[in-house]
Amino acid sequence: MKSAHGKCLACLVALILAGTAAVAQAGERRNFLVKLEGSFAEFVMYCKTVDGGSTRTVQYNDLLPNSYRIAAEAVSCTVALPDRNGQISGKLYENGRLIADADEKATRPILKLRSGGPWGQAKGIRASAPARLIRLPAEAESPPATAGPRDLIPR
Repeated sequence: MKSAHGKCLACLVALILAGTAAVAQAGERRNFLVKLEGSFAEFVMYCKTVDGGSTRTVQYNDLLPNSYRIAAEAVSCTVALPDRNGQISGKLYENGRLIADADEKATRPILKLRSGGPWGQAKGIRASAPARLIRLPAEAESPPATAGPRDLIPR
């Protein structure tokens, strides 16, 4: 039968070993797969990667559907269809295991897919971009009421 001190020592050793394993995993490079599907359209994706203590942002411009492999310690990607209505479905896999997904159908849909990292836990977020504000011309910029079609052509 173990003494109370023996049990406490065993618990302490178990906690230290668990903490060491968590630290080792935090610095390991992982293989991520970003898989995008949806309306056939041009998209923009910004991926922030953390690898070896440095942070890097990469931009991709391409057409849906598409997939990207990224090797890093952590990744956070934002995907958008900037100029049209449509649907985006995104999944983020870490070493072959699904860790985040999101789906959005809207005007200018946006997805954020991220692994665990300095920004928090792994998750998928969906949103849509706000409608762009259209500035109405000031009174001084309006063409004169007597202007003909030729007068309105920029020179």
